[in-house]
Amino acid sequence: MDINDKMHLNASMARGVIINQVAMLEKLIDVYLSAFYAQKGKQNMFMLAFLSKTEIKRKVQIFKETIDKYDNSFKKRFIDYSSEFESILKMRNTLAHEVLDVSDKGILKFTEGLLSFDNFRANRVVTEYTTDDINKMDSLIQSYIEGIRKLLDE
Repeated sequence: MDINDKMHLNASMARGVIINQVAMLEKLIDVYLSAFYAQKGKQNMFMLAFLSKTEIKRKVQIFKETIDKYDNSFKKRFIDYSSEFESILKMRNTLAHEVLDVSDKGILKFTEGLLSFDNFRANRVVTEYTTDDINKMDSLIQSYIEGIRKLLDE
């Protein structure tokens, strides 16, 4: 396996882990918001009619507003949840929408332990992640998944 193949494999694994974890987090947010705002028996309708048509960024915003107003226990457990959700969405969007940098510079960065993703926009930005960054984000997302599950059990 050459360096290019290794780079693509690592990027695919990082994307798979983070995007899958965020998808699970999003579904739990859907369930929480449905349980909070919809009558029993109409929660699935609420998810299908409204949440399935709502972008994740907006769902997170509604979730944060709901937590801020109604749930001190979650706020105490996850003190930095507002900024951490922003970081989660930023990494998710980078991995989902930006292109792996396979240029000579991107390959060099990979040999230094970095995966680089290029947005290819006018204000060109290359975002770099280490394996440790991906693993820490995976753990952070998992802690939120568990935290929301606890909310649902209350």
